[in-house]
Amino acid sequence: FFDATQCVVLVPPPLPPRTMRITSYVEVSEDELPHASEFLAVLKSFSTETQTRIHSEEILKVAPGVLDAPTAHSHSQGFRNVLLSLDAHPDTGNWNTTAARLKAMFDARARLAATVPGADQVLVNEFLDTFCGVVFGMPGTSVAPYVFMFTHIPEPYQTKARDLLLKRILHFLTLPRPLDCLRSDLFNHAEAFSTLVQMDFVSATGALTTINTLLARPDNRCAAFTMLGKTVELCVDALLQKCDHASLRQLKLTLDSIREPQFEYDINYINENINWRMIIGE
Repeated sequence: FFDATQCVVLVPPPLPPRTMRITSYVEVSEDELPHASEFLAVLKSFSTETQTRIHSEEILKVAPGVLDAPTAHSHSQGFRNVLLSLDAHPDTGNWNTTAARLKAMFDARARLAATVPGADQVLVNEFLDTFCGVVFGMPGTSVAPYVFMFTHIPEPYQTKARDLLLKRILHFLTLPRPLDCLRSDLFNHAEAFSTLVQMDFVSATGALTTINTLLARPDNRCAAFTMLGKTVELCVDALLQKCDHASLRQLKLTLDSIREPQFEYDINYINENINWRMIIGE
């Protein structure tokens, strides 16, 4: 008679996982050097153990930051390198090249992000953190060329990035401020907001409603006039063609009710650029 309760089963220890080392040599042509960062990022996305060695200093000259190519867990340095490669006053060639590099970075990570829950939002958050740190940290520089690069971000990242950027812009511009606050502190965020309107990423009517609401609040009035002035400067035609007349009439009523002398220039500038009589029959 066999009593199984008295039986001792000896289980051998598990075998260590088998590993395999693969070494690849990749030749990059001269015209492909600017994309070396993106190529290395794809390689590193396969494993955190991936190691790369650069055998040509030319790559480092053409693609600065290539040794810091972002992995699946950190993209900030790569995004920063791309944004900083845009000239202060970019020509079409420089802008197209930079926008294409940004798109390539998102494309290279799309397949990886699709397999990791929440990775797409992490990628967008890291991009926005880097974008805001670079773009809003450059006083005196037009931010419009940077914001227009959002048109080259593939979906679903573009919508997520747009919504998050708008949220951060409005959070900054709606902070309570005195009527005589320093306008230069608001220029970059106000221009970014106006550029989103110009790109149709924000509806003209929605933008005007937001601005009108802020104009009615004394502690938001300075920022609101900065936003309105930039929007009139960049896309007054969109405001006049796409906004409903009720919103325009309300804006006119709000402007007529504001008496602070520090906003006299703003009101005159807006009135000179909007033909109220033609638009709302005044």
